[in-house]
Amino acid sequence: MTTATSLKRSVQRRLSRRLFPSSTVLLLGLIAFSVLLIWTTGFHTFVCTSSVRVSLNEAQLDFKSNVHRGSSEPNADAARHDCVKDFETGISLNDTAMKHMFRANYPLEDSVLVYRSSYFKPRPQIVNPLMTDYIIDPQNVCGNGSAGAPFLLVMIPSLSHHILMRQTIRRTWGSVVHSPWPGTVNLPSVKIVFVFGRTEAEEEEEVVLKAESQRYGDVLYVDFVDSYRNLTYKSLTSLHWASTRCPDTKFVMKVDEDTFVNVPYLLEYLHYHRRELTRTVVGYANPKPVCVRTGKWAVNFNSYPLSVFPRYFYGHSYVISSDVIKDIVTASQHLPFIPVEDASVTGVLAYVVNATRLHNSLFAVSRRSYTCAILNNVKITITMLTEFTHMIIWRAVQRNACTYTIFPTESKIRRSPRKDSGSADNVMLVNM
Repeated sequence: MTTATSLKRSVQRRLSRRLFPSSTVLLLGLIAFSVLLIWTTGFHTFVCTSSVRVSLNEAQLDFKSNVHRGSSEPNADAARHDCVKDFETGISLNDTAMKHMFRANYPLEDSVLVYRSSYFKPRPQIVNPLMTDYIIDPQNVCGNGSAGAPFLLVMIPSLSHHILMRQTIRRTWGSVVHSPWPGTVNLPSVKIVFVFGRTEAEEEEEVVLKAESQRYGDVLYVDFVDSYRNLTYKSLTSLHWASTRCPDTKFVMKVDEDTFVNVPYLLEYLHYHRRELTRTVVGYANPKPVCVRTGKWAVNFNSYPLSVFPRYFYGHSYVISSDVIKDIVTASQHLPFIPVEDASVTGVLAYVVNATRLHNSLFAVSRRSYTCAILNNVKITITMLTEFTHMIIWRAVQRNACTYTIFPTESKIRRSPRKDSGSADNVMLVNM
């Protein structure tokens, strides 16, 4: 019995060797690996260069012609991505293509409850009027006409006593407004606006903001009560201002103060994908868009009756293409007010106006931050930062040297109970 079994196994081994010799298996493995490597690293470049039957210039002309005729879809033969640019970020096209293949631009799918609900039909009358009375209105951010409009407009909600944080942003990643980012050449124009509402310390607040406005020209002060529950108003007011004062900008980004923006990588992403990013909102999607009825983010049934929101993005950083902003602002006035800003703007309103919502894991999600996440283009944004950690990252950018040391986030650092005080002229940052 043992001899027969051994003979049978010997025959099976010989047959398997004949059918699948080790060299053949190795060759097949190498071929499969090569195909995967070519697909992941070179596919986007291939599409951008050699796969189209028309020249890139012809493709661009066809695309512009289609847009002029009212079509948002480019010619079927045209490249999906824009590989020709007149600026330099130091990021290779292959690096962009490989990272974006797996980490960028995943459309969101909503719960069946959302699809079936009549809630998302805008009311015929205005039920949620927008606050558009500007106490301070920045005049020189967007220039005159399309020639002076920035490629990217960044709106940052702030509070008047956060003077040190605003100064830090202006001296770190926000300095790209007036000076080159280290290691880059001729970046597209970027402008920053800090947005404020009224608080109880109105007189002191107005003095501080007028001083900053005169010095920097980047203050938008709006006549509504500033509170956490009114963050939705704050963002919608920002979008309204952007759509009316800066209609020719290509993209508008909303960023919280505690978030550092990798501006060159963001511009690289927006330029590379700009043919796809029409009527689009991009950010890091919240995996559990649950509507809660108690606590900090409570929403009552009259404002929103469903148990889940349309899929939305975390509010610390997201980008909206300018061609859909006006529709979002208009729709907001014909739907009940929802006090959860990110769920309202990037979820409910984006869904109502049929904007494409694209999840992008290059945006921040983790509170574990390190300088190489910016320098090595692992992230477009990182969040939960203090003024000090903003400066640590910026120093790494200036030196072109980073570490993987995890530095503490805002929630782990004890803050002085004293608020930032004084005018913008009196604030000093330590030179690191």
